Formats: sequence, C-alpha cells, structure tokens
Amino acid sequence: NTVSTIAGSSAGLRDGQSNQVKFNFNTTNSICVDENDNIYVADYSNHAIRMINDGQVSTFADKNSFGFNSPMGITYAGNGSFLVTDLHRLLRIEMPPIKYFHIQELKAKSDLYNEQLQQKQQLEEELANCEKNELIYQKEIETTTKLLDKIVGDLQKLKLTNQ
Repeated sequence: NTVSTIAGSSAGLRDGQSNQVKFNFNTTNSICVDENDNIYVADYSNHAIRMINDGQVSTFADKNSFGFNSPMGITYAGNGSFLVTDLHRLLRIEMPPIKYFHIQELKAKSDLYNEQLQQKQQLEEELANCEKNELIYQKEIETTTKLLDKIVGDLQKLKLTNQ
C-alpha cells in the first residue's frame, strides 16, 4: 500500500503548486473527480470549491462567485455540471467546458508567437529597405538618363559646330 499527498501543506487558503497550497481539510466533507481527472474539494471553512489539476490547485468557485455558505458536499454530475450542498441549499453549478493548458504548453505557444512576430517585423524591415532601395535606384536612373541626355545634346551641338 502506498499513501501520497496530492495537495495541501497546512490550514488556510492559498492556491498554487499542490505542495504549497493551504486547505482547511479538518472541515472538508466531500471530494469528486470529473472525466478529465480533475479533483474537486468542498472546502467548508474557506467557503470554496477547490480544483486540483496536474499539480496545481485553484479556487474553482467561492463565496464571491456563487455565494457559497460553507460547502459541505460536491458531486460531479457530468457535462460540466456539479451538485453542491452548503449549510442551507442544494445547488447545481453548470460550467462551460474549460480548456486547461500546462504552463509549458502556454510558454511554447508564447515563444512561437514571439518568434512569428519577430519574423514578421524582419520581413517588414526588409520590405521597407527594398522600397527605399527601389527609390534610390529610380533616382539614379533618372540622374543617369538626364546625364546621358545632356551628353547626347552636347555631342549633337559639337557635331553641328564641326560641320
């Protein structure tokens, strides 16, 4: 038999890494698990439902968001729906599907976005340089054409004077 701590370090209310969070388990009466293996805890003294997901603990619902008065029981009813009992009521909480991301996944997406943004900026700079160079070349062509026209004109005048 093996016993391991899933979450909690001492009494109180703190979200975060599972080994640093605080619960009031001495008054916790109920837990449940959804189809994604998220664990939900009815945290009676903190007036909250806490969720444990991949080593992270967060306050899923609390007194401020749902008006809980010391939740004592929680059951997952499927499709994002929970049944919660508090001191005076039986509540149904229906949550829209939530997409959870690992920190590493978010960092990878952020890095990819930043890389693509940097590539876009480089391409925009190259385009601006190309446009600037095109203007320079156009001016050089105009200057050369004027110079050639002057030389041709001078040669024609010289030819007329030598006749």
